[in-house]
Amino acid sequence: WLAEDDIADLPDDVIALIKAASKKAQKILNIQNEDKPAHGFELRICEDLKSYKKIIPALEEFPDAVLVTADDDLLYSRQWLSQLVKGWKQKNCDCKTIICFRAHGIKFDKYGFPIPYKKWAWAISGPITSKNIFVTSGAGALYPPGSLAKETTDQPLFRQIAPHADDVWLHAMVRLQNSTTYKIEQDHMILMWPGSTDKQLSTDNVNNGGNDKQIAAVINKFGPWFSECESETFDGVALSEMD
Repeated sequence: WLAEDDIADLPDDVIALIKAASKKAQKILNIQNEDKPAHGFELRICEDLKSYKKIIPALEEFPDAVLVTADDDLLYSRQWLSQLVKGWKQKNCDCKTIICFRAHGIKFDKYGFPIPYKKWAWAISGPITSKNIFVTSGAGALYPPGSLAKETTDQPLFRQIAPHADDVWLHAMVRLQNSTTYKIEQDHMILMWPGSTDKQLSTDNVNNGGNDKQIAAVINKFGPWFSECESETFDGVALSEMD
């Protein structure tokens, strides 16, 4: 999905090329896969929803589809998509289980509330299934139909309480829907396209406490993320034992 603002200042002929790109890409894909033609490859224009562009427009347009998220500034392996699908099949295509490559283990204080984001168990190893793991959707995540709460596409609300933290919002929607998450055994190495060096959002959300503020706002709206298993472990270390 491309936002109108992403192309609004470009020359008309360039805009025309971009809007025709899906047809050209479809032809290229079909040529490269003559024995199994590609279907449904399409570029669409949407409102600029920042990081939410990776899922909200598709969820609104295709609410009954299996959706897979990706970022536009990362490199992905040839097996990336098939590994996510394989992980979902391992869960018997359960529509209440999200499949992901990369996730953090949420750590809780003695009262059962999440501690600061920077102190969670980062980039945990799989395979593991839990409601207490936090998907970083840019690395790749598969969301079956019905796995997210109906409030997921409430744009005024997520713009208000989690405008810069789509992963925080999506985790809240997973919990609200009583879904769970499966972090597959394979990991996705984070490799950025050359020139994609803007890390301001990550800096604001992680180092400057932006995620914690938005997590607090989401919890205030939808209720706390209580730990459901005090002895749950991530990477072999009990949450209660981690600093």
